Amino acid sequence: MATYSTALLTAIKRDIVVKKHQVLGFIVLASTLISACSNRALYETAQHNRRTACLKQPPPQAEKCLESVSKPYEEYERERQALLKEAKNKK
Repeated sequence: MATYSTALLTAIKRDIVVKKHQVLGFIVLASTLISACSNRALYETAQHNRRTACLKQPPPQAEKCLESVSKPYEEYERERQALLKEAKNKK
């Protein structure tokens, strides 16, 4: 009887630990996804503001300015990750 109770308690504790890890994993995943969406939204907002500022300039300068702010988010993120990796390797 005591062995059954001990085994049952051990199984329950293990189940609780597994559930805690699952919840923590979900929280980390959700935070990462939210962060990625937030980063993209911030980038796109900044790009929109830059484009708006470009359009306020005379035509030749506006065209050149618009070319400088036409980088897609995916390209920006790849470059950012490469720079972060490079900076980490220098430490």
